[in-house]
Amino acid sequence: MSKNIVSLSSEDNVSKLISLIEKYCFREILVIDNKKLKGIVYSKDVAKKGIVNPTKTKVNNLMRFPPPTLSSDQDIDDAANLIFKTG
Repeated sequence: MSKNIVSLSSEDNVSKLISLIEKYCFREILVIDNKKLKGIVYSKDVAKKGIVNPTKTKVNNLMRFPPPTLSSDQDIDDAANLIFKTG
């Protein structure tokens, strides 16, 4: 498991989000503030939103909250269903 999680702050701009999506070929990126998971941003939401100025638009305008999560007692079928639902 990786110790270096690629993530954004809710105050980061959409330009940084787009850079990370392109650099790592991610479809979603976690939003973490003060070491706590605050939300998630999907690349498809960036395209749908039609951002005019990505340097002035904050990630929190695209962030979904609460992010989809699983509990430790859920099994692989639950994880697969969650991935299918959220993309």
